[in-house]
Amino acid sequence: MPNAILRVGPYVNRVGNFSPLTFVDPSLESFTVPVNCNKVNWVNDDWQAKSFAQWSFPPPGVPVNVPSGTVYDDGILTAFKVVGLDEASSYDNWGDPFQGDGPSLVLEFYYQAAQDTSMTLSWSFDDNSTDPIEISYRVNTIEDGFSSQDSITPAQAPPFSYSGTFTVDLVATTFGRVRADIDGPARTDNINGNNWSLKFS
Repeated sequence: MPNAILRVGPYVNRVGNFSPLTFVDPSLESFTVPVNCNKVNWVNDDWQAKSFAQWSFPPPGVPVNVPSGTVYDDGILTAFKVVGLDEASSYDNWGDPFQGDGPSLVLEFYYQAAQDTSMTLSWSFDDNSTDPIEISYRVNTIEDGFSSQDSITPAQAPPFSYSGTFTVDLVATTFGRVRADIDGPARTDNINGNNWSLKFS
């Protein structure tokens, strides 16, 4: 069955949100994000989202041990992963917590949709202290800018294992962006070994 709107993509440069729109080959640029057909597969491409596990290093900004599979640029260390629908994006190799700062796990995709629909965003993390961790999402469209958002900061107590879900509304749009985040505080002292996970379904 043909798609009801003209396809954009299949990838977009995430820098700049909607303007300018730069469509690129994912093999040439780490910071590209898939463009999906709502929450279903295109005729020839599966649904995808891209995750970015990031943490910063203060000046001089050079980590002693750079984990494998990461990119270091301008004080930010980033690990990338592409996941499918109902496939979790997770990260637990944050390196030395006394070097890194302000960790975050982002799961992001762009989409096009002729009709409104919704998705489930599942999140989880294991933690071993009382550092506050915020989970949030935001939806933007090219027609209206902001569309919807929500967030939660769980009250932390033993056994320090947390999970939950959001219902994310995807409004009809010729071009929209969905971004989910798990954010740790600056100078967090306990990111070493903690597993953070985000999943769209």
